[in-house]
Formats: sequence, C-alpha cells, structure tokens
Amino acid sequence: MLDLFADDPRAAPILAEASDVLGQDVFTVLRTDDAATLFANRTSQILCVTRGLVAAACLAPTMPFVVAGYSVGEMTAWGIAGIWSPERTLHLTAARAEAMDAASGTDDGLGFIRGLPRECVDALVARFGCAIAIVNPDLLFVIGGERTHVAQYTRTRAGHRARRYGACGRSGTRRPRHR
Repeated sequence: MLDLFADDPRAAPILAEASDVLGQDVFTVLRTDDAATLFANRTSQILCVTRGLVAAACLAPTMPFVVAGYSVGEMTAWGIAGIWSPERTLHLTAARAEAMDAASGTDDGLGFIRGLPRECVDALVARFGCAIAIVNPDLLFVIGGERTHVAQYTRTRAGHRARRYGACGRSGTRRPRHR
C-alpha cells in the first residue's frame, strides 16, 4: 500500500504523522495487524488518506490541477488541495472515523447488491431491517444494518451480486426496525 513511497523523503513527514495518529509505525500496522483491525474505520480511513497524501506529495502534480474525492476520499482531496496541512488532514480523518464509530452500533456492517432495480432493493432492505446507504450507477447499492441482517440480506440474493463489506459501521444509514 505504501511501499512504493517508503524511501521517498517527500513521504517521510506524512508517514511519520500517520504513525503518530495510528499510535505505531504505519508499516508495522500494515505488516502485523489483522484484517479486522485494518478494516476498522479509524485505521482504514487513516491508511487510505495517508496513501493519497503520500502519492500526491511524491508525484508532485503541477499547478493548476483538479483533485476530488468521495467519502473519506474528500479528506484526501482537501489535504492534497492544501485546504489543510497533511498533519491536520490526518487528525481530522481520525476524528471523522471516531465520530462515525460513535454513530454506529457495535454490530453494524455494510454490504452491497448489484443488478436489482431500486424498488426491489427498497423492499428487501425493509424486510431485513437494513437501509440503503449509497446509491451508485448501474444498479449498485450499498446497504447498512446489523451485521446479521446484512448477512441474511446478501445470502438471499445469491442470484445477484451481493456480499458483505469488510468495513465496519453504518453511520450513514438510518436505523430501521427489523421486521
């Protein structure tokens, strides 16, 4: 994830700050932490933003340039654009992830379904006590709910592309009751 930039001196201050925010060396985290830890909101968001900041610092785009992001990618984009320093970007990213965790239940999760019309997805998320978190083009929907409900939902959709995400939380979804 970061090996390409490990020896570039332009990456060093960002990698050092990411290590500080993570509480241990970023490369140690990547080598030794288990999948659950790597996919946890705080760790994964810090790692993703670090990767973008480091890549931009090392590739040094020429001005003017356009940068955009979605979800946690917005944090990266604002940092690359110079709205915040890389240090501030990483600290705000950690705060964002912590707020998302606080808004989510301890057993929340995400999944996706591709290939069903919106009306079918709406009916299924209601049936399984989930909610649509993100609507993407090409009939791709990200859903959120309790992990067991998301798992039930994705199992029943075996004829369509559906699976659970490794990511935690569902802070972007409402909390419907399971029926």
